[in-house]
This record gives sequence, structure tokens and C-alpha cells, in this order.
Amino acid sequence: MTLIENPPNDAIYLPHHCVVKESSFTTKYRVVYDAAAKTTCGLSLNDILMAGPVLQDSLVDILLRFRFPLIVFAGDTKQMYCMIKLADCDYLCIVWRWDSNEPVQAYRLNTVTYWTKSASYLATKCLQQLLESYRQQYPTAVGNAERGTYVDDVLLGADSEEEAVLLRLQVTKIFASGGFHLRKWTSNSAAVLQDIPAEDIEMQLPIELNDTRTSKALGIHWQPCSDVFQFSSSTHKIFQPTKRTMLSQITSVCDPLGLLAPIVIKAKMVMHQLWELKVDWDETPPGELVQNWLVSVQSLSDLNLLQVPRRVIGMRQASRVYLHGYSDASERAMGACLYIRVIGDCGNTSSHLLCAKSKTAPIGNGRTTLPRLELCAAVTLSRLIAM
Repeated sequence: MTLIENPPNDAIYLPHHCVVKESSFTTKYRVVYDAAAKTTCGLSLNDILMAGPVLQDSLVDILLRFRFPLIVFAGDTKQMYCMIKLADCDYLCIVWRWDSNEPVQAYRLNTVTYWTKSASYLATKCLQQLLESYRQQYPTAVGNAERGTYVDDVLLGADSEEEAVLLRLQVTKIFASGGFHLRKWTSNSAAVLQDIPAEDIEMQLPIELNDTRTSKALGIHWQPCSDVFQFSSSTHKIFQPTKRTMLSQITSVCDPLGLLAPIVIKAKMVMHQLWELKVDWDETPPGELVQNWLVSVQSLSDLNLLQVPRRVIGMRQASRVYLHGYSDASERAMGACLYIRVIGDCGNTSSHLLCAKSKTAPIGNGRTTLPRLELCAAVTLSRLIAM
């Protein structure tokens, strides 16, 4: 940021405060800017900013691709937004003083600022332009980076250690040329991490067999040593739950691929009944629903014991690969799932759940018929297959 000697009359000043993230390995203190705060004209900065189009693939797309390569690695771009300079900064000002005895002064924020509506677009567009400038020199690395980057997270892989090491080196070089420093590296291969500085590695391999540490891969806990996805649930029994606390516990479970759909849908069905009964947010639900909820919470707390293999093709040589889809519905909910079935050259087979999606039946004046719900489930399945 830069000190403003003569603040312009049309400058916009953002409220800001500090938040603490104890789980972070690197930056425990972060600044949050409130670009949604109303100004004197009744509008906020976010009200008058364009969000910009979505430029990158969805989180689910990237996680699905992450489940196929033999060797995978993940990294994080250090302070990505702070590496991108803005041309017009009068609408990104703050007031600040370095000591409580000093007068308050005005500063311009010179880089892309988190929590502004256009921040994600500006950052991804800059990265996209950087990758495009290297397309002829490193076509494979650029293609992989485009399909494996989600904002500042990079999830890539290859079918051999040599290819994975080369891919990491090329992607690192491309990012560094634009001022983007990749760090927090993790991999299921020690060779991929071999020449990376220790301070840039989040989890060094090899690790002890009983080591349960995990790395976050777009919200999912990934244990590189055993190459499995694990799930963390912070839910705990609240003996007098309300609709508010129930919804909070459901949303705390991160499951982009729907691997936990059979468990999470039961909790959602309890919430669905609360909406039907028009229970207020802080009202105690009927006793039977409370008991159903406590059973669901116990299932959610058991998720810490669940492990799902990261790779869905468990053999090097696959002669045939099949995609199997299933869908079904009841009067309360519907669901669809996709399985990958692989037949190897020697005739051995393996099957893995690829992804799933579930949702409760719609709420209306009358119940939706079961055949219609089954058709809705079939539509959900067809969209999963198309994706």
C-alpha cells in the first residue's frame, strides 16, 4: 500500500480487521477487507463492481482429474493476489496508523484485494494470460496447469515419476516468471519433492507409517503416504439442537465429490422435515427429529475413520475402463452415483466410487410422485455422466 498525501474526494475506504487461522502452517494472521460495507451513497464497492466470467474449471472437475494419475502433487501460490498490481487504486483505500499515538492516515491498496467481487477474476485472468505466453514453449505443462489450477491451488499428476518431476519444474518456472511463488508442496512420491527447499514443502516424504497428518486438496484431506482421502468432521453432539445449529454442522462437512452422500443425505432429510414443519431457526425441534438428528451426528463424527483411495485406476495396464451409473429415489430424497470399473491385461478387475450427488425431495403444497422423483434422479445421473 502507498500513503496518500491528498486523498481524492471520490475515494472508497474499506473497513478491515484481522482474523487468526491456527491451522495454517504459514500465515496464521490474515487481513479481511469488507468490500460489502455500504458507503455514504448507500452502495458498497462490491455493488458497483463486475464479478467477471468464470475462467477456470470447477472444483469437482479438478478433483476428478486428480484421481486418475499414478503420481500426483499439489502446491499453493504464495500470496497470489498480492503479486498482481492494479492500475486504479482510488477505490481501494484504507485508514491506518502504525501506533496508537500517531494520527490516522489514508493509504491506497496497490494490489488485487481479497473479498472484492472482481478479485478472483482478475487473479485467474492474469494467470491465464501468463500461461498463454508459454504455450508454444511448454505446451504439455500449460495444458495441465490450465486444467489443474483452482485460483491459487495447483493439483497435477503424471503416470511416471520422471514425467511428474518435469511437469513440476516447468510449471514452477512458468509461475515464477510472473512473480507467483509455488510452495506447500505435497506428493505421493519422494522423487517429486527431492530438489524443493525444505521451507516450501508442507509434508516431507517418507513419513512414519502411523503418521496421520494430511494435506488439504481443495478442501479434501489427502494423506500422501497412503494416498487416500480422509474426512474431518468437527461435529459434536448438541443435546438441545436447533435448526440453526443443525445447518451449521451439515455445512461443516466438506465433500465436493459426494463420496459421503449416503451419510450426509440422512442429516439433510432431518433438516428437510424441519422446513416442512416450519420450525423457527432457534426453536427446539420435536423430540423424534432430535433423536434422528443425534443418530445422524454420530454417523458424521465417525467420518474421521473413513478412508477412500485417491486413485480410481488401481493398475498400470488397463485394457478396458467402464463407467457405471446408478440412480434411485424415495419419497424423501434422491441420489445418483458413478463407478469406475477397470479390467487389466491379466483379467484382474477393480471398482471404485468416482463421484455422487444426492438431494432431498422438493418441498411443495403436495408431495411429488415417486415416478417423477425417479425421473429427477435419472436427470441428475445423466448430468453426472455428461460432466
